[in-house]
Amino acid sequence: MHSPPRQPRPGTPRPGWARLLAALLLAPLAGCGPFTLTGEAGLARLSFAGDASYTLGPDLTNRGWNPANRVARDFGLDDPAALPYLRLAGSLGFLDFTASAYRLENSGSGRLIADFGSLSRGQQVESEIALTNLRGALYPFDLADLVALGPFSLQPGIGLDLFDLEIEAEGSGVEERIDAYAPLPVAALRAKARWGDFEAVLEGGFMHLSGDFSRDFQGTFLDLEGLVRYRPTPGLTLFAGWRRTTFDGEGESGRDAYRMDFAVEGWILGLGLRF
Repeated sequence: MHSPPRQPRPGTPRPGWARLLAALLLAPLAGCGPFTLTGEAGLARLSFAGDASYTLGPDLTNRGWNPANRVARDFGLDDPAALPYLRLAGSLGFLDFTASAYRLENSGSGRLIADFGSLSRGQQVESEIALTNLRGALYPFDLADLVALGPFSLQPGIGLDLFDLEIEAEGSGVEERIDAYAPLPVAALRAKARWGDFEAVLEGGFMHLSGDFSRDFQGTFLDLEGLVRYRPTPGLTLFAGWRRTTFDGEGESGRDAYRMDFAVEGWILGLGLRF
C-alpha cells in the first residue's frame, strides 16, 4: 500500500531562508565603518556517508529503535554530486561577516540491511536525498588585535546554520521519508593566515541541541570549511578547499522518529570578485 507523502509536523513553520539570513547579516548595518564585500561562486563535489535509522511511532513505543541503514551503500547514494556553491565575505570595519549556500541532491537504488519505517530489511528501494544548507556568521572582534599573532588571525563569533534534509526511499509501492528541518544557532570560529597574495581560512560552527530547543533535531552539529585563496589582482580571488558537515542526533518526522550519524563532505573551488 502506498503511503501518502509525509508533511512537516504542524507547529514547525519553515521561514524563508533569505529572510532569516538577511536578519542575521544586515542587522549590523545600522553602524558605520569601511565596507568591503567579496562575492564568490564555484563548484562543489559533495557526497554522503554514515548511518540513518527510521522507526514508526508504534514500533518505537513497543519495540524500540530500528537498526540503522548505511546512507551511501544501502540506499544507493554513494556517488558524489556536483553542484553550485555560493559564498559572501565582508567587513564593516568593526565587524566581519560570512555566508554560504548550497543545495545537494542525489538519487540511486540499493537494498536495505534493516527496516526503514514500514520498508522491510532486504527490500530493494529507489532512494532520493536532498540537503539545502545556508550558513551565516558574524565576527565582532579579532584576538590578533589584543595579542600579537604575526600573520595569523583568530575570530570568535556567532552564527546561524539552516539545514533542510530529506531522505526518501520507495519500494513495492511503499514510500518512507525522513524530513528534518532546523535553524541552528552555532558558536562560530574563524582562523586566518596570510602570506603575500595567499590566504588560508578555516571556519567552523558547532552546536549541541537538546529536545527543549527543537523536536525536529537534537544532538550534535559540526560544520567545517577550509579554504586557500589566491589574489592575482586586488579585485579577483581564486579559491579551493574542503567542506564537511556532520549530524549526530535524532528527531521527529511527522508521527515517527529518526536517528542519524552521518556526514556531507567534499571539495569546493571557484573564484570571487571584491567590491
